[in-house]
Amino acid sequence: RTIDLFGVKVNTDVSELDLTGATTMDDTKLVDALASIKNLTSCNLPGQTVSFETMDALKERYPLVTFQFSFQLFGQQLTPETTELNLQGQTFTSPEEVAAGLSHMPNLTLCDMCGTGLTNEQMVQLQTQFPAVKFVWLVQVGAWQVRTDIKAFTTQNRKLFPDNAATFTKIGNTKLTDADAANLMYCTDLVYLDLTNNKITDL
Repeated sequence: RTIDLFGVKVNTDVSELDLTGATTMDDTKLVDALASIKNLTSCNLPGQTVSFETMDALKERYPLVTFQFSFQLFGQQLTPETTELNLQGQTFTSPEEVAAGLSHMPNLTLCDMCGTGLTNEQMVQLQTQFPAVKFVWLVQVGAWQVRTDIKAFTTQNRKLFPDNAATFTKIGNTKLTDADAANLMYCTDLVYLDLTNNKITDL
């Protein structure tokens, strides 16, 4: 038997279903629409806008079916298979805003959040919630704004750093104190650190 699924002609005996070409997709009806395809083992949906609620409902009702989704999140077209996410240029006020979306990206390994407005404490909260994800953000170290994935830092550099890993802002101390240097604790990729001629007593 052949049925029409959102503009796609489908034989109900198929085991693999591709709905990337569906023209009249209504994700609120998708869960029930698949019920007549008894042998289904995989369903391809990238390119179709499917809500997180529908994604969860599909996985709950059809636990033996492998679904491939894509969804709009943070202004980008993403999938559960996405491994790297760049959120630079966006602004957040709480880690919960970010966490709600990241919970649907189980394969994520890197998230660049430089300049997104969250505090160090809020970023640590995200790190704790998603330990498999490497989060990168900006910290203030005296007169320098530093990416947490920087590999080499020296206060002797007051120009450009390689890969824009740090910026000399001219705002703040150029001779670092203990308090200024404290944020270097978030820069866990550091392999070279030169703090010569600063005012640091303990690091």
